[in-house]
Amino acid sequence: MRRVFQFLLLLMTALAGTVTALAGPASAHGENAQEAFIKTGAVAWSDVKWSTNKIQRGESVTMTGRMTLLTNWPGKIAKPENTEEYLNVNAPGPVFVVTDRRVGGEFVPGRMKMERGKTYDFKLTVVGRKEGRWHLHPMLQFKTVGPIIGPGQWVRVEGGPTYRNEVELANGKVVNLESYGRSTVLSWHLIALLPAVVWLVYWLVPRPLLYRAKLLATGENVEEELVGPRERRFGVYTAVGIAVILGSGMLWAKNAYPETVPQQIRRHNPPALDLPKTLAVENTDLIRYSPTEEKVTWKLKVTNNGQQPASIREFTTSTVTFGVPGSGQEYSLVVPDDAPINPGETRELTLVMADSVWGHHGLISLHEVQSSLSGLLIFEDPTGAREGVEMWGELTRAR
Repeated sequence: MRRVFQFLLLLMTALAGTVTALAGPASAHGENAQEAFIKTGAVAWSDVKWSTNKIQRGESVTMTGRMTLLTNWPGKIAKPENTEEYLNVNAPGPVFVVTDRRVGGEFVPGRMKMERGKTYDFKLTVVGRKEGRWHLHPMLQFKTVGPIIGPGQWVRVEGGPTYRNEVELANGKVVNLESYGRSTVLSWHLIALLPAVVWLVYWLVPRPLLYRAKLLATGENVEEELVGPRERRFGVYTAVGIAVILGSGMLWAKNAYPETVPQQIRRHNPPALDLPKTLAVENTDLIRYSPTEEKVTWKLKVTNNGQQPASIREFTTSTVTFGVPGSGQEYSLVVPDDAPINPGETRELTLVMADSVWGHHGLISLHEVQSSLSGLLIFEDPTGAREGVEMWGELTRAR
């Protein structure tokens, strides 16, 4: 039996070492696992920019942009007007510290109420806390729905002075949140760990688990042998000891920190942007998607009700933006008839977006009950003014 156990232990160790050796650095993003209809149908992010992609520890990065709660918000999830939102940052752990968050120019440290079909500008400022190369996203978290992640960018945090996150308390004392209360937390963890260790030693050292399992499997009426009067007394003493530790901790905390603040919730109603709506777009066919080519073909009709010619510049959905040549976007948007649409003109156009990002980021699924695609089509006039028009359509496989 001992040889079998040793063999299994060596085999598990070898397998663990092999998996560790073969594993490379993680490069996938968790948002890829989110359903396509949530990522593309809930929030459209546009004009998202980062102030820099390289800082030293303790320096700040600012993200700015716009977020639109789409009118065709998926009916399978809670409506935005029935939930609340919280603007946050998505990063691989506590590698940044948020120092400022604003929506509509207002400071919004708490939860918000936003309206479907409205566009809001945002500004997020974070400070680099840990050295490394990190993927940084703005993120809008919805109550009962979860996080909707915006576009991301790699930001490198290089060496610098030791990071200090100093704040002034209500009593005027300045503390460093990086280390404040650390000794107290460690002390109480050790105190809580002590009875746990004593409990495990008492039960497992004299009679290990395998010995107990053997007794239960082969013996009869062994319960009293395993848990007798002495064991019951030990259980009572342990429970009393834990109660004493908890009570002492409560009394110590009330004496050490007599000034307390009750839990509070701050709600905000940030103002939406008052944007012009001079362009109207309607679909003339289902959206065609070719899985083999990973290409989206979208036919539509555009009417310009404004006073300036308008040209298609970008299409943004989820974390990606497709742009026409010269837009500077990573992903390509092709519009065969790309001449400006004049005031009063109505024209039928075709958008072609071919890139592996559709499948790699899980933005399209043809296996849902209702497969659809949503986003913002961005137009620009000769003065540089931009207008985003919400787009939505049902998906089908290309013939």
